[in-house]
Amino acid sequence: MSDRQPDKLKIALLEVLDYYLVESTEDDEDNARWQERIDAFLENSSQKVRNNFDKEQVQTKSRGGALWMVLFFVGLIAQIYAINYYRKTAIELPISLGIYGGVGLLAYIGVGRKTRHFLPQWYYRIFFLVVSFGGIASWAVLYTNYEFASKDIYLDKYQIIEKSSMSGDRKSERQPLVYIMIDSTKKELVFPPSETGAVQTAKYVTIMRSEGYLGFNVIRGTALE
Repeated sequence: MSDRQPDKLKIALLEVLDYYLVESTEDDEDNARWQERIDAFLENSSQKVRNNFDKEQVQTKSRGGALWMVLFFVGLIAQIYAINYYRKTAIELPISLGIYGGVGLLAYIGVGRKTRHFLPQWYYRIFFLVVSFGGIASWAVLYTNYEFASKDIYLDKYQIIEKSSMSGDRKSERQPLVYIMIDSTKKELVFPPSETGAVQTAKYVTIMRSEGYLGFNVIRGTALE
């Protein structure tokens, strides 16, 4: 409802007032008092309309902010799953980061202005949209490439070029890592803590791989030698 409706109401009331005054009285002071009463009534009605409109706007923004937060957490969860698929995919890190950050920046350009009401700083909006849209996009690409990969399995033997470790599920555990080169791509392979000894003595690793749906090789299994 807009402020034009009180204006129309005012015109209608003034017409009624003119008719009443012509028929009943020629007193200018009486006319002025009626005019003041009508103006006060219309001003009060107009203010109520504006207040109701403001409340509806606040409620709409609150609902919109909640939906954006749901999208953020969906992107965050998708990002966690994307990391698991990344470990099983021979994809270069710059390509993976490019998908993650590129989609997020495109989202910022396209819909960033819609998040201003709860994220006024531009850098917070970029982070928010990169996590939301970038996480979902990364997961979608890696999931599609892995789950729809070729069923043909190839066995390839690679020399281990580097070894390392990272924190395991428990603070006292370390997961051993080995690095190999697959089609000029340096790939990190993660092994369980129980295979720490085997990793330390291994010089080669045999990969069971398939051709991914999007062209990135996927790793089905590994064997240390």
